[in-house]
Amino acid sequence: MYKRQVVERDEALAAEGAVSARAAQGLMLLLPVPVALAGWALAQRVVQHGWTPERLFGVVLVVLAAGYALLYLRALLAGADWRSWVRRGNLGMALAVMAAAALWLTPVLNADAISARSQLARLEAGQVTAADLDLAALERWGRAGALALERLETLALEPGQEALAERMAARTRERAES
Repeated sequence: MYKRQVVERDEALAAEGAVSARAAQGLMLLLPVPVALAGWALAQRVVQHGWTPERLFGVVLVVLAAGYALLYLRALLAGADWRSWVRRGNLGMALAVMAAAALWLTPVLNADAISARSQLARLEAGQVTAADLDLAALERWGRAGALALERLETLALEPGQEALAERMAARTRERAES
């Protein structure tokens, strides 16, 4: 049996119950709260630990969720015509999701490269010590990670980088043993 949805492809198919409609509107009103919390939590992790591919993907998801939240809030302001605004917003967001997916596959959002550069910059800025640098993660980040590891090898040769030199030497020993 086909169950009607609160917002269907056109007004004639939408469910008519006032309780369902008010519940949907209530959820539309509340949606920005968890989206904002997710964005705040993710921002805290990036500030504390830098970028990783997973965090970059999380940001893409939070931005898309924020788009939905804002469109749904706009729909609420439309009054009686709110369902048509939801339909238009969903179409627009479907295009935004496709655009984000396409960008994810381009150098613009190369998560490995962004993450590797972030970790190197954090080390060079003194935000992370050589002992705390996640070399295993760099090894997983493909060509960008390999380039970052090469840069670390070069950086380890500089004066004052004894801790990094020891860390890179330990990594070399571990790789030779396995």
